Amino acid sequence: HGRVALAGVVGQAPSFDTVGWLAREPRVLAAVGEVILARPCPAAQAGTLIALEEAFALADAPSRAAAEAALARVAAHFARLEWRALSQVPLTEWFAHQGALQGWEAWRTFGGWIDSANPRFSFEVADNFLRGARIDDTAAQDARRFAAARREEVLPLLADGALLALPSAPFPAPLAGQPRSRMWALRARMLQLTCIAGTLGCPQVSLPLARVDGLPLGLSLIGAPGADERLLAVARTIVS
Repeated sequence: HGRVALAGVVGQAPSFDTVGWLAREPRVLAAVGEVILARPCPAAQAGTLIALEEAFALADAPSRAAAEAALARVAAHFARLEWRALSQVPLTEWFAHQGALQGWEAWRTFGGWIDSANPRFSFEVADNFLRGARIDDTAAQDARRFAAARREEVLPLLADGALLALPSAPFPAPLAGQPRSRMWALRARMLQLTCIAGTLGCPQVSLPLARVDGLPLGLSLIGAPGADERLLAVARTIVS
């Protein structure tokens, strides 16, 4: 967050807006990173890998088993593996506060345009904006204080170059064409994991190292703010 200029980007929620990229191979992912970040990715260095207990617990049983197998593959490149809780606060509260602040900011970004243009949205997008419109300033300030407290709590764990490990989602990639009600339930579970890096302002890389019944499942690594190059170097080493 804050490493790459957002010139030419249509922002949504300034507390979370950032630039990311996708690639089929970690070599390409790292090469793009070196251009965008204007710094070379160093050789990967062994350190501490912290597996987040509540994140793995959120995954369904087959996905947890697959993610833990991928974790073992990744941990072989580190000096040590530790299992610990991310926070004294449950992930449901992380999700609630992140959603409140992001929705509040998104409505202030687009609310005037929505009011005047009356655009057509999908159900989920329309629902997100409606909820954002109903979030008051007090809730947004509470969410900002919550995020600051979580950074104070968690970032010291990453001060020596340690990385956090967690499933990218608590289930494998869902099949297309499912009812919206089914997808909505999956989305709510997934966002409890995807809100972590955004709340902390940390970089995250998702590695497609696992499969469940033939469907892909990612394992994510999160580093301290500014550790983008380290994450890319680790990804390049692990998947090369």
